[in-house]
Amino acid sequence: MSTLQEIVERCEDLYDDISLKYVAEWKEKNQAKAMGFLPVYFPRELVYAAGMLPVGIMGGGDKIEIIKGDAFYQSYICHLPRSVIEMGVTGRLDSLDGMIFPSICDVIRNLSGMWKVLFPDKVSFYFDAPQNLDRRLGGEFLKGELSRAVSIFEEMSGQKVTQESLTNAVQLYNKNTELLDKIYAHRTEAPWDIPTSELYLLLRAGFILDVKEHNVML
Repeated sequence: MSTLQEIVERCEDLYDDISLKYVAEWKEKNQAKAMGFLPVYFPRELVYAAGMLPVGIMGGGDKIEIIKGDAFYQSYICHLPRSVIEMGVTGRLDSLDGMIFPSICDVIRNLSGMWKVLFPDKVSFYFDAPQNLDRRLGGEFLKGELSRAVSIFEEMSGQKVTQESLTNAVQLYNKNTELLDKIYAHRTEAPWDIPTSELYLLLRAGFILDVKEHNVML
């Protein structure tokens, strides 16, 4: 991808890829598994350190009509859980080996339970983030949740999360953040150079791409 236009077109393709073809291809190429997550409150580094691909799921947007999803949630419930259910029961998330549901709200807590019932052969992991930030309370609780996550990921992938693999993952995602910060800094100085629509597509691409690929793109 040597031109900006090629990068934007690649990002558009990934945005439209609600059946996660990229994920299926990545799994086949790397002989590894993929873990979906609702993209807030969860450190993707742990998934990557276990040799799996973390995949951010943000629903189907206007690319999908919600029909079956409304059988699980009232129609006044927000679009995300209804859309994610629709994608799941229609096979669009079949390439995922599990899903992480962070503690966003009570609806997402219920969604994690639904996932266990609907897809018993796949991992459904509810990640409960602490509200108390005292090291002795919230800190210990968070440590326990992350340790539980690591154990589940290691069992899924058959690969241990070592100090080396975790350090490598943290460095890759720190580089990702650094590159994004530079793009935002440039946009502050010259917003006409980076339209909002293109910036959004670039950010969305990072939820599905291998972080190494996204860093090259950035």
